[in-house]
Amino acid sequence: MLAGKQQRPHQKHWQKIVENFPEISVLLVQLLDDMEEDFAENFEKISQMWAGKLSTADPLPPALAFRFPELPEEFHSLLLSYDKKCCEKCQTPPSNLVFCLFCRSVLCLIQACCQNEQGEGEIVQHIDECSGGRGIIFIVRQCGIFVIKSRTMVRKKVYGSIWNSIYLDKYGEEDELYKRGKPLFLSKERLEQLRQLWLNGELPYQINQKSGLTSYMF
Repeated sequence: MLAGKQQRPHQKHWQKIVENFPEISVLLVQLLDDMEEDFAENFEKISQMWAGKLSTADPLPPALAFRFPELPEEFHSLLLSYDKKCCEKCQTPPSNLVFCLFCRSVLCLIQACCQNEQGEGEIVQHIDECSGGRGIIFIVRQCGIFVIKSRTMVRKKVYGSIWNSIYLDKYGEEDELYKRGKPLFLSKERLEQLRQLWLNGELPYQINQKSGLTSYMF
């Protein structure tokens, strides 16, 4: 309220309305300043009207929680679904097939075909655009998760680290690099753990800061 401005009789009711109905306080400040002095006489009626509207208003929808795109329950099904898939950029089947766990885009790993003019590989380019420089890459044929952090102003290299597999055998064990070739099943617990690391901003701490990787490689 402007200093020196003469207070209208109804202005003493403003604070009461703001306290009772904070959801509309901004609108009231704009609206009530232009209302006539007989507002006070209609205060109870207006209060009851707003109370009715607020009590019957539809509840706000819950916030959408971040989820990874749906993955097959069996690793064999995932292998088959990505068999002979092409990179979206160069339109050729990658020799090292990987995909982004956020958007399921197929990417080329350690290949020069999708480098940009700065010599950066496709994965580095993709995580910068898709997930703000911190990515989660699924290495398909090795059934592995690779977490990666792009270069910063201080560190010019890319940093990455192998994470736990999200597909386990019937005994709850990993098949490292998929050497045994046994049936593997999606671990909801591992996937949720990875999701929580991302939501809580802890993903960079999972990356070995000593494992500097050149942008060319990724």
